[in-house]
Amino acid sequence: MDFVERYGWLCLGIDGGGTKTQAVATWSFTPEEVAKGSSVTKDSFIEVGDKIERPHELWEDELACYCAVGYGEAGSANPNSVGADQAVDNVMRGASKAIAGALEQVQSIMTSRGGDYEQGKIPLSICLSTSGVDRKGDDVPFVEGFKRMIMEENFKGRFHEDLFVIKVVNDAYAALASGLYMSTPDQAPPLHWLKDEMKGMVLIAGTGTIAYGVKETAKPEGRGIETGRVGGWGCSFGDAGSGYDLGHRLLCAVARCHDGRDGRETVLTKLVLEHLSLQQPEQLIKWAYTEGKEWATMATLAPLVLKGAEEGDAISKEIVDACTTEMAESICALNKKVFSSSDKPPIVLVGGLMQSSMVPQLKEKLSAFSALAECKIIQPTMSAKFGAAALAQKWAGKTS
Repeated sequence: MDFVERYGWLCLGIDGGGTKTQAVATWSFTPEEVAKGSSVTKDSFIEVGDKIERPHELWEDELACYCAVGYGEAGSANPNSVGADQAVDNVMRGASKAIAGALEQVQSIMTSRGGDYEQGKIPLSICLSTSGVDRKGDDVPFVEGFKRMIMEENFKGRFHEDLFVIKVVNDAYAALASGLYMSTPDQAPPLHWLKDEMKGMVLIAGTGTIAYGVKETAKPEGRGIETGRVGGWGCSFGDAGSGYDLGHRLLCAVARCHDGRDGRETVLTKLVLEHLSLQQPEQLIKWAYTEGKEWATMATLAPLVLKGAEEGDAISKEIVDACTTEMAESICALNKKVFSSSDKPPIVLVGGLMQSSMVPQLKEKLSAFSALAECKIIQPTMSAKFGAAALAQKWAGKTS
């Protein structure tokens, strides 16, 4: 494939979460275009976390550098949370914003390239990585939504009808790709986005937890792929080690100590009463059956456990120890499901808890498993939408 066939695509990466949808449009610039002073240059700013932090290209290879040229944000993309119609509408709004921001900069360069493409029409590759699409057919409403979107008045005629790729995958893919294919300030990515097949495990730990593994293999007839998951059952009867789990264990510990079933004192009692503006432990009952019924609200107690552990509180440290053990065991079980003993898949850690003081202990426990001892552990500095954009670029031109 020449440059235009492989690299001349507008690539849209979308991270669809339960709370919000984040989209980024990326474009590949040749070294010559950068040298000529394109409106987006090799020194264009990129997003690191939630703020603009340092200038450089998203990623590069022998033929191009890849820059962010448009951003968009909207509400929840999870059909299980807001319903399919609302989820699709939110995703399309976020995607439209990112594409609209990108088109102005991209159109003139695409036209100047010429080649075999219809004048001015841009190839478009979309990767939506979102929660709530684990079953067959869950992707259909989103795929149809994207097809309608590019036919809207403001986009009609701007994109090449035959060079249009849509992939809808679960939210673990973008999170995994953000660690496997994106560089960090101090290290190169473990895998090359184009040359290497996706192979790794991701632990997503926030309000809930899930571990997901992907093992791609190149075959003559196309991509072979094995996947597996551990956890993700929901906070009602799963998601061990999650923010919800930490909060729930905190309340159980406070109740045990207040009853005298555990004769020790714990700083957690003071911390949680102050946090919720309560006077007595008995008042926790009403809170737990009202505001605390919401999983995300229960998870807001998690930082109190971490604070208690940092202060040396024995019960807090026991809770953190139990939760990190649960997470490490999930990764170990996932490794057995998806990978062979000769594989050493990278482990990507993402989510709010993976930015906390739990991480060093979790890393120690992961390394203690002989099967995981040689696996590289990665904490991405790039948000998941950039991982989705890398997958959109990787899958550009591929229909299977």
